[in-house]
Amino acid sequence: MRGEPDKVELKSTVEAPDVHDALERLGLRVDSRDAQLALIYFCDAVDPEGNLAFDSKDLIIRLRWRLKLPGQEKVDVENDVTVKLRPAVGDLAALAATRGDQDKDKFEGDWTPSKRMNSYSRKVEGIGNDEFRRVSQHADDVKDVLSPGQRAFLESVLGKDLPQGLRCLAPVVATSWDLDHGRTAELWTLGAIRFLEISERVDREDAGDRLEEHKRFLSDLGIKVGDAGSKTTRVLEMASRVGR
Repeated sequence: MRGEPDKVELKSTVEAPDVHDALERLGLRVDSRDAQLALIYFCDAVDPEGNLAFDSKDLIIRLRWRLKLPGQEKVDVENDVTVKLRPAVGDLAALAATRGDQDKDKFEGDWTPSKRMNSYSRKVEGIGNDEFRRVSQHADDVKDVLSPGQRAFLESVLGKDLPQGLRCLAPVVATSWDLDHGRTAELWTLGAIRFLEISERVDREDAGDRLEEHKRFLSDLGIKVGDAGSKTTRVLEMASRVGR
């Protein structure tokens, strides 16, 4: 696998002090019937010094457990487990060859107003609530919700077996909304950390122009966008400290 991906995800992050204002300007409420609620668990192995096993390898394991808000009849989106390599470098063709029949792979651009990189991910959907509950409470092993292809993905990048002590870290509460023109807003909360991300997926050939439109959309609404680094990295750092 070579070259550039066909799709790009454009992302802008609103930092904690400006989240309330941004939600109001977008007309979003966390208790609205069109909001979607989830618990997001990142999984890693933490050594006694607090270092994360996957950090230096640019790997992420993410469990997204979909929940029903009061007044909602059902959850329209399935639970999923995703493993991701970001930035996506190295022999991606060999990585793609580890995919199993139930795995959904995605190679795409990951652009913010200040940074551009590619990511390669593998997702499995339809994980049961009971399975997520047991894994998140450390009754079962994280490996139990990974597909064989996802394990092979991780071991291919690591160059060895999965680390001992792999577990779910403290959960992020995520509330998301579908906006007009294919945009999505997602609010993440973990303790004192709070982010609002506005994103959209576009064709790569149009990504430069669409990024400018994306920035104008936020600017015209008066929404202040931050640039304090990856929200996933910051959440992982905090989540890994909870309970230690």
